[in-house]
Amino acid sequence: MTGTRPRPGTDPRAVPGATRRPGLVAVPVYGSRVLPRFGLARTFHLAARDGADVREVGRRVWDPTREPRLARWLRDQGVEGVLCGGIHPRFQVALELEGLWVLWGQRGEVDTVLARWARGETRPPAAEPCQRRGRTPAPGNRGEHCDCPPWRNGR
Repeated sequence: MTGTRPRPGTDPRAVPGATRRPGLVAVPVYGSRVLPRFGLARTFHLAARDGADVREVGRRVWDPTREPRLARWLRDQGVEGVLCGGIHPRFQVALELEGLWVLWGQRGEVDTVLARWARGETRPPAAEPCQRRGRTPAPGNRGEHCDCPPWRNGR
C-alpha cells in the first residue's frame, strides 16, 4: 500500500497525502436525525461524497443475528468512515481496528450533517473539561473527561 495512512479515528480527507479508497460514510439514524448513541444503532444512512456534494446510497439495517460484529458489517457494506453522535470508546476502537475512521459529536438532521461533512466543515468536538475539576482529557483519552473516578463525573 502506498501513501500515508491516516491516524486511527481521523477523516482521511483531513490528512495530507492519505490513501483513499472509494467508499461510503455511515450515519446511525433514527427518523431523519443522527442517533445520539452509536451503541443503540441498527439503522444506518449510507452516502458517498461526490466533490462538495453528497450522493445518497440509502439505508441499511444491521441484523446482529447474521453478523454480530457491527464494525465488520459496516466494512462489508463498503463503509470507510462513520459520522455519529456519542460513541463509547470500545465501539470506536472496534471501528478503527476494521480500518474505519470515526468522526463523533455530530448532531441534527442527517442531510445537514452529511452536507457539512461533504464541504469539509465537520471537526472533532473540542475537549470538554471535567465537570468537577475543570481538567481536559489527556491526548488519546478517547472521550473520558479526566482521571477522576467514574462516580465523580456521573458515569
